[in-house]
Amino acid sequence: TEPTVLIAQIQNQSARLLKQNISLNLVGIANSKQALLNRNGITDSNWRAALAEAQHSPAIETLVEFSHDAQLLNPVVVDCTSSAEISRQYVAYLQKGFHVVTANKKANTDDMDYYRALRHAAKAQHKKFLYETNVGAGLPIIDNLQGLLKAGDKLERFFGILSGSLSYIFGEVHNGLTLSQATLKARELGYTEPNPAEDLNGLDVARKALVIAREAGLELELENIQVEAAVPDDLAQMTQADEFISALEKYDAEFQKIVTAAEAEGKVLRYIAEIDNQNIQVGIQAVAQDHPLYTVQAGENAMVIHSSFYNPVPIVIRGYGAGADVTAAGLFGDLIKTMSVETSL
Repeated sequence: TEPTVLIAQIQNQSARLLKQNISLNLVGIANSKQALLNRNGITDSNWRAALAEAQHSPAIETLVEFSHDAQLLNPVVVDCTSSAEISRQYVAYLQKGFHVVTANKKANTDDMDYYRALRHAAKAQHKKFLYETNVGAGLPIIDNLQGLLKAGDKLERFFGILSGSLSYIFGEVHNGLTLSQATLKARELGYTEPNPAEDLNGLDVARKALVIAREAGLELELENIQVEAAVPDDLAQMTQADEFISALEKYDAEFQKIVTAAEAEGKVLRYIAEIDNQNIQVGIQAVAQDHPLYTVQAGENAMVIHSSFYNPVPIVIRGYGAGADVTAAGLFGDLIKTMSVETSL
């Protein structure tokens, strides 16, 4: 998982960073039940056992008090969950002097009032709110987009494959697997949610598209996005994984007809998010060989940015977008960005 890989990265790279005058200490690990806190740093790779026996509450009050008592310099909270409850605490963390680094898309796709409040709190407290991994795992999408916009560029059109899991599934379908076989394979590799319906219903991609649209200045809400799920609605709404897989197997033959029809025209199916003017739409498209997303390999993310500066030839950012390693690497990169100017890389 992302937190496991990230913790290992922090523990393994602390010595290297120290040579560059960067002191990065892991002093707390929390789950929904308890928090393991140690002002001297958590260096043991067997932290799971210690966490299971930890007596501290994971509540924000406990962590703020600990940070104060330990006199932590430049504290950062990293959110690897998908919890709306935790994302709603970001403003409080910022106000208490923490930077916030997150892979959790809930904050940036909450209502616009909270979206603005977050940025206001970060600015007022001179703290960083960083979320590169909200879109494209470890790919530098947000960073590049922010750089363009700060330079006076304007997003004119965007389209892309924003789900590593759906990229993998659709790639495997064109390699001869059925939809249910490809989905099960993706789940076994850890690319999908425990219940793959949460990938195939398209809502995760819709959230990512909304993050990008808002970066570009569009004041839209999640309900403004046109979402076409990759499977029929009755399947997309299933909450039990076993029930979903069973139903998906019955849908295989129907989906195969869509695949065969696309291949007969020399096309491939891709699950694409598109932003054009004030419209965002998410769904399956059959693309031909001259389309920028035709050659995307299974598991890759790819984004095509048409802007005032980059037109008619767009910016294309492409790379691996599935799995814990790339997301953890993106989180680690954001973590390093919270360092003060004097000690930055």
